[in-house]
Amino acid sequence: MVSKSEAKRSKNICSCCQKNVGAANLKKCSKCNLVRYCSRECQKQAWNLGHKKSCARAMPNSAASPDMQEMLVMFEKWLKLWRMKISSICFKAYNLSAQYPKDRLATHVFVLALKERSGKFPAKLSFEMDWGAIVPREEVLEMWDDIPSGLQDWYDDRRGDKTAQILILIGGHVRSIWFSVRELEPLFAQSYFGIHMGLLYEEAWPRALRKAIDIGNPEAYSEIVETEMFLLDLMMADELTLDSDDSESDDDYYDSDSE
Repeated sequence: MVSKSEAKRSKNICSCCQKNVGAANLKKCSKCNLVRYCSRECQKQAWNLGHKKSCARAMPNSAASPDMQEMLVMFEKWLKLWRMKISSICFKAYNLSAQYPKDRLATHVFVLALKERSGKFPAKLSFEMDWGAIVPREEVLEMWDDIPSGLQDWYDDRRGDKTAQILILIGGHVRSIWFSVRELEPLFAQSYFGIHMGLLYEEAWPRALRKAIDIGNPEAYSEIVETEMFLLDLMMADELTLDSDDSESDDDYYDSDSE
């Protein structure tokens, strides 16, 4: 479940300017009830910057079948539980370090594909992760023969290199989430055994997120991803050691052969 500190923080912050103004000074969007604003100005700015589209996609489609409507309502409940954690994972998964171009936020998108579980489950267990990856924007439209509803709108919406993009695919529908990134300093400066932590995180986050979604617990993700990164670190370190040992053995072989 979402921690009390995270839940409290999300209720105190304006979805547009990201200022902590307190829950009493925020008002929810009357249509989707998913975002909060501290002023009419912030509401107008967010609406013009893209909430107009994402708000419409957040509303259940009246033309959809009853089963689809039920699935979309359940998905919004699931997303309310996972939204903050996915946003945090997204920023780290981009791995904004020296090894990637500075405009990576503008050229790539965090894609999370979900599928509905068969049977009746509470919202937190209603979906499972199909796959997840950081994908070049240009490749997203090429993934489908029939472009899902809302995907072209997302593709045409460009917001520069200081806005992170999340694309959630579920049941032929697309849910886009955007959030501004004010500080673009690399999150992963340290390394283990010469292995950059950002690279370990890139490999570990999809498996860790899948496991956390399977048990319906966002708070379990941090411990799971640390374990995955530790295991990857050990595996890569062993491979480096083996490569080093093989190199020394080859040198010994050639040295003895030349005598």
